[in-house]
Amino acid sequence: MKARLALRISAICFILLGLLVVTVLWITPGILPGATFERVITTARAWGDVNATFFISFGIFLIILSGMDNLAFTQRVLFANTLLTIPMLGVGIFHHVYLNSGPPPPVFILLALAGLFSLYGWKKGL
Repeated sequence: MKARLALRISAICFILLGLLVVTVLWITPGILPGATFERVITTARAWGDVNATFFISFGIFLIILSGMDNLAFTQRVLFANTLLTIPMLGVGIFHHVYLNSGPPPPVFILLALAGLFSLYGWKKGL
């Protein structure tokens, strides 16, 4: 697998993650029966929108960077992306283990895929 392809797959994972955040935060409070604290829901949506915008923007940024022809540069971006996903997964795991709540499983799947493809592209990308 080429490093550019690994970077594009990782970028798509981040874009999907952003779309997932927006979808969950705008649909779920209306479905949950006890979601009556309108101010809390509005604040969560505001933070979620910022996070979703970051994920989507970062994914687009990675797609743009994947067009670079310099392999060494692409591998550095993949390495940085690998390092970025580690604390994100760590925070999600912390929330599940110690706070008994956290992001849904698709978040872990998309972050793990983004990190694994970045790691693979960094180490083996041609």
